Amino acid sequence: MSENAELVELLEQLNSISDQLTDVETHMDPLVLKSLSDLSEECSHVDRAKLHAALAYTLHTLYFMYVKTQGVNVSSHPVKKELARVKQYIEKISAATKSGQKPKQRIDQAAAARFVRHALSGEETGK
Repeated sequence: MSENAELVELLEQLNSISDQLTDVETHMDPLVLKSLSDLSEECSHVDRAKLHAALAYTLHTLYFMYVKTQGVNVSSHPVKKELARVKQYIEKISAATKSGQKPKQRIDQAAAARFVRHALSGEETGK
């Protein structure tokens, strides 16, 4: 490859990265315009967990990209472990919120009947 072709390819890659960072900025604008506490107040508990996990993953990914652009070997860098940890939390949240699966509360009917019977009988236990 000639030097000129390599330069053109490098410029195309830089333009691609620039476009992708612009997309990230566009998606992050709604989050940056409000404080995290205001965003959290507007969300349910599940959405709040998703928001915090997504923000953590985004920040670690951006830092990972920065470290990589500085020429640091990222294969053994601590940020890679953090990305894996945050990804596990995202998977846990996804598993917990799969559609159709809700926490099931079970009532012990026999125990409930004993409580009601005891309350209605007016008996007091021996003290």
